[in-house]
Amino acid sequence: MADTTHREPRRRFRRALTGMLAVLAVLLLGGIAFTWAWNTLAVDLAQAPRVQFRHALAFELAVVALAWLVGASFRLAAGQAPAHRRNG
Repeated sequence: MADTTHREPRRRFRRALTGMLAVLAVLLLGGIAFTWAWNTLAVDLAQAPRVQFRHALAFELAVVALAWLVGASFRLAAGQAPAHRRNG
């Protein structure tokens, strides 16, 4: 049987890097989509000011953070905290 323990750190690093790149890609694509949608619809229909990409990305991050906080608060209020946070 071959010893593969030396490959485990590389595998973990590769998996973490892939996950981070996927999250970054989703955030970038979401920011681009939001910028395009806002500048196409809101500016034309409601005479709203144009949005820059950095504002769209900040809004997207705020929405993600708010969704995470709401989900975490419901989990904690329901007593379904993660195992490492439970007492007993």
